[in-house]
Formats: sequence, C-alpha cells, structure tokens
Amino acid sequence: MSFVDLSRCFVAIGKDQEPALDAGVWGLRYLGWLDWARLLENRRVVLLAEASSGKTEEFGHQQRVLSSQGKPAFFIRIEGTCGPGLRGGA
Repeated sequence: MSFVDLSRCFVAIGKDQEPALDAGVWGLRYLGWLDWARLLENRRVVLLAEASSGKTEEFGHQQRVLSSQGKPAFFIRIEGTCGPGLRGGA
C-alpha cells in the first residue's frame, strides 16, 4: 500500500491552553496551525494523536522526503529503541 498525503495540519498547544480545533480550513491562515514544512522548522516537537491515526506512516514518509532532499533524517519505531541499542547500517 502506498502513502497518501493528507496535507495534515498541526496545532501548537501551550501550557494550560485549550486547542482551537473547529476552524476548518482557516486554521492554517488565522490560528497559526502548522503544516509539515513549518513543523520541521522547530528543533523539537512532541506529536500526540489517537492510536491508528497514521503517525507511523506520516513519520516514515517525512523521513523519506527529507532523505531524498539530502537532509539528515531517520525514523525508528519506539519498539526499536529497546534492547542493545541502535546500530548503523546500510
């Protein structure tokens, strides 16, 4: 199955702040929602989403996009961080 780009938007949430999720298509322009390009401008990001919402596929796709642009990027599932450690390889 191939990846389908859903052009997702992300909402930045501050401490003690409720997200405004009902803005529809206007969130990017008027509420400061982030697309992947703007999200990747940040040094660190915590992304929270429901189970089975496509996070793994989104992250894997973004890693492939960044790597194809010659940018350093990696993707590893959380399960892959357990055990003897990460190893480089081809």
